Amino acid sequence: MICMRSINIKFLLMAFMAACILISAASALGITGAIISQEVSPGQDLDREIIVGNGENESSHNMTAEVLGYATNEGGANIALQPEEDTGPYTARPFLSIDPENFTLGPGEIKTLRLKGTVPDDVTSGGLYASVVILPEPVFDKENNINVVTGFMSLVMLTIKGSNLIKTGEIKNLSASTQEKGVAVDVLFENNGNVEYKPLVTASLEDDQGKILSTKGPIEDRILPTCSRLFRFQIVPEAELSPGEYNITAVAKLSDGTVLDSKETTFTV
Repeated sequence: MICMRSINIKFLLMAFMAACILISAASALGITGAIISQEVSPGQDLDREIIVGNGENESSHNMTAEVLGYATNEGGANIALQPEEDTGPYTARPFLSIDPENFTLGPGEIKTLRLKGTVPDDVTSGGLYASVVILPEPVFDKENNINVVTGFMSLVMLTIKGSNLIKTGEIKNLSASTQEKGVAVDVLFENNGNVEYKPLVTASLEDDQGKILSTKGPIEDRILPTCSRLFRFQIVPEAELSPGEYNITAVAKLSDGTVLDSKETTFTV
């Protein structure tokens, strides 16, 4: 799984906003089944539905649906990966299909899509991930001279039932820089386990004697395996920092308090 690149067509990622977007006949395009999360076993058949609806006052749309890879980028956004980018061990894309792949959605119409597949027998542990990207034909924006596409991305998150779920991670980089007000801290954390989870990351400012002057966080966000997330903090101590050397300590934990990693860096005022 490659976590830094995304699908070339720009579209509105509405799927991450809610697990289920209700469809109203009077509304614009909408879907249910925006997040498909399920425990599965090796060899198990998967059959889930995604429902796409069009508003009564909307025009007809020629739609496409495609199974792609799924990753999270350093900013925490969900991104769809093209097949040539989606080559990691935690992809569910190769064994999934969506039907139909092409359809027309008239005013007030609702269409049911079926996501099907069979989990490979040799999958033993961890999570498997994919996305279903549903797009209408582009609309040409004459004012800006571009094609605009407003679509949906349904997230597929499968977990191998009863398997060893490894939740480990590493702070790959920690940097600190003084600002007009306080200290800007960047913490780059990588999920090197085999399943998605939400680390809680904090950053603390200390003087050269180890006294904690201020702590920010925790910030929590979901990260898929092999992906990284950049956590940013603005630490403003109660008193202005005097000239000297200071430490920043970053800590990443699980929700149960298990420490995943910690890292320190120094800076001078």
